[in-house]
Amino acid sequence: MLEILNLDKKEAVSINGISNQEFTEELREASTNIEPKHQNDVANLINSYKSLYPKWVFDLRCGFGLLMYGFGSKKSLIEDFASTALADHSVVVINGYLQSINIKQDCLYSIS
Repeated sequence: MLEILNLDKKEAVSINGISNQEFTEELREASTNIEPKHQNDVANLINSYKSLYPKWVFDLRCGFGLLMYGFGSKKSLIEDFASTALADHSVVVINGYLQSINIKQDCLYSIS
């Protein structure tokens, strides 16, 4: 039995009598047992990106930015790039996935 969700009233979702919180916990627990596929392919792709680090540094020094897109998180790749290729440079990390982030205010606060 699937209950209808009323988004305007932000009512709790219930699937087969399971609360949203219980469903989330069960899903999180079940997902820990999933074995990642394509680990070798992902490792090869990351290594190919690492070979581009010198080009990325050059692009940044020329005033260009970097845009990472595609399936999956790029956070670990960017952190590795910053800690290895940019070790001699200043780096500001802004976690843009946080809803509470206001880049203008946070940057100005960090500078002052």
